[in-house]
Amino acid sequence: MKNVVCAVERGAARALHRMASYMYGLAARLAKDCKGQGTTEYAILVGVLVVK
Repeated sequence: MKNVVCAVERGAARALHRMASYMYGLAARLAKDCKGQGTTEYAILVGVLVVK
């Protein structure tokens, strides 16, 4: 049972990381388009979440 829980947690962590990476890329693109108005802070915030 414990192995199943660990596998699920690992999968969830991987999915979350992938999503965060995607959001970070999206925020970086937005920052470029908008000359960094407000989206730079968002990109930094998402970057911090990815590092954690």
